[in-house]
Amino acid sequence: MNLLKLEIVVLIKKYKKLTIVAEKLGVKQPTITFHIKSLEEELGVSLFELRSGRYFLTEAGEALHHYACKIDALMKEARRVTQEFKDFHKGAITIGASYVPATYLLPEVVHQFQCEFPNIKITLLVKTAPEIRMMLQNHEIDLGIISAAPFDEPLLKQTNIMPDTLVLAFSKEHHFSKKDNVSLQNIEKERILLHRNPSTTRDLLTQWTLAHNITFQSEIELDSLETMKQILKYGNGIAFISKLAIEQEIQRNELCYIPIPEFEFQRNIYTIHHEDRWNSKIISFLLQSITSFATKN
Repeated sequence: MNLLKLEIVVLIKKYKKLTIVAEKLGVKQPTITFHIKSLEEELGVSLFELRSGRYFLTEAGEALHHYACKIDALMKEARRVTQEFKDFHKGAITIGASYVPATYLLPEVVHQFQCEFPNIKITLLVKTAPEIRMMLQNHEIDLGIISAAPFDEPLLKQTNIMPDTLVLAFSKEHHFSKKDNVSLQNIEKERILLHRNPSTTRDLLTQWTLAHNITFQSEIELDSLETMKQILKYGNGIAFISKLAIEQEIQRNELCYIPIPEFEFQRNIYTIHHEDRWNSKIISFLLQSITSFATKN
């Protein structure tokens, strides 16, 4: 078994056609056929089956694919890291970030980094915190920046770079803005704007409602934080939201906020990376830039 054969398994799963796999690898189709037959003979099991001109993985093939993906990702990562030693000022970095750090922390950091290293390609993927952690586990990204409650996950190294406080936000026209004290009972009667699952904010809100036996009278579930802020401005609802995400709206006097009553849960912004990944000079420089920016702000 060699790396090429494992890469073929990954590509067959993705494209189902040997002609496409051959094209992606820059070889002829008979070469692909030879390698898949050789791999099956080597392992002594059937890995592929042909149906209607398309190749599908058998159960044994699916099991092999699970490990082939991990090995393929590690191989590509190793090539990328060693290439950075060849030329420090060229390369590529893939960052996974949850919405708050991606929107309110990374833009300036990425801008400054690109000014310093214009030939390094940066890809930023905006996903939920659970999705980012899974992508790191699978070696699909180089590093992650997420907003999350404190966590302990095997194989992932984390650094807490700044707090990300959740607050109760509403429009300046909302009647909460005129109250000196907002109780749990007051909150329970309001229309609540919710983040979709999976979401760290949603998870913490669920823990809070269960701890205080709260059931909201009306709920609106949203996939977009920007949409949530726009709806809040109309005065029709409240939301548990990152204070970082509404700082501009607060400055423009469009939204107000109060601390969440009896809310004892922490949330921070973390940089995270896989402990098996070699942090090159480029990655280390970027991590240092992110941490420095967060500390100043």
